[in-house]
Amino acid sequence: MEKKVFEIKDVSYSCLGKFPALCGVNLEIKEKEKIALLGANGSGKSSLILILNGLAFPQKGEIRFMGERLTEESLEDEEFNSFFRKTVGLVFQNSDIQLFSSTVWDEIAFGPTQLGISKAEVEERVNDLLEMLDMHSLKDRSPYQLSGGEKKKVAIASTLAVNPDILLLDEPTNGLDPRTQAFLMELLEELHRSGKTIITATHDLGKVEKMADRVIILGEDHTIVTEGCASEVLGNKSLLLEVNLIHEHLHRHDDGTLHSHEHGHFSEHEHNHNKYKTV
Repeated sequence: MEKKVFEIKDVSYSCLGKFPALCGVNLEIKEKEKIALLGANGSGKSSLILILNGLAFPQKGEIRFMGERLTEESLEDEEFNSFFRKTVGLVFQNSDIQLFSSTVWDEIAFGPTQLGISKAEVEERVNDLLEMLDMHSLKDRSPYQLSGGEKKKVAIASTLAVNPDILLLDEPTNGLDPRTQAFLMELLEELHRSGKTIITATHDLGKVEKMADRVIILGEDHTIVTEGCASEVLGNKSLLLEVNLIHEHLHRHDDGTLHSHEHGHFSEHEHNHNKYKTV
């Protein structure tokens, strides 16, 4: 039986203390799970990811990591903070927020260096990641000189450099070309097979079944609407419409009928062949 890594109990969180992002959220996450957090923009996905990473803290409720309360105070404990930061890694939605070093090499080396890993092991990790992500030619470049896809690769590498057991990703496919998206999906699958717990916030429905076995949907009221296996949740079109992950587009045929299509972030649009006779 897999152990719990996160326990979220009745968590409510407001950005700047004014704008609701999460309302009464209860959730358990076990090790080695592959989870997708789904929801329309503004539903609270990014806020939940930040809370799981100890970068934001709820105004109500509590979150536990490996049974220990995760708070600003608990992270002031050097031993607990070191363990948490080694175990949990985050890839931000906006890579520019995450990247700050003068070169790609320094960016990838920063995390393990801060954790006190030996210089020889740091160099080995950086070289391995540069090879795995095909970035050796970029190692002396400034991250700010790179394309969006290259920046995303550097952000992923800098997170993987600390070898976290739990990987959090916020909208990881945003702004990536199809080839880089395919590479990322394969990488996440490989990381999961190696035993990593992977939690991805997204509204890209076309990638969800590759990203996750378990899907959790946040509604526009900032609560958890439902959770279940990917195929079950994605098959519930009325629910996806309700939470604003897809919308219906109506167009008129020559015979006077209206034909509805469901539109959303699917790789291919699915069609609803129900027809509504106009009067």
